[in-house]
Amino acid sequence: MKLQIAISVVIVLSITTTQAAPTPIPEALQCAFCQKFVATVRQLDKFGTLTVDEIANEACTYLNPDFPDFIDTCDTLALDDINVIVDFVRLGTTEQAVCRQAIGVCI
Repeated sequence: MKLQIAISVVIVLSITTTQAAPTPIPEALQCAFCQKFVATVRQLDKFGTLTVDEIANEACTYLNPDFPDFIDTCDTLALDDINVIVDFVRLGTTEQAVCRQAIGVCI
């Protein structure tokens, strides 16, 4: 009987403490953020004085006030996708094309 009560308490606690899944960010907003990120990378890379990591960090810092919900997204782009993004930028690829081809948004 004690085991059944303990299991019931655990189930009730897990149900009451489970939070709803975060609301997904709309595709249009993801696209706008990506394009702004790529445009910022383009501006930062223009001078040729920053490393790719510095470009990524500066871009996220610059965009944070305008896109506070994208902190995790920016960190992911900065860590995982920045080399591809910089390569596309250096080839002269448009922001929308970079976002579509490298990130999978703005489709």
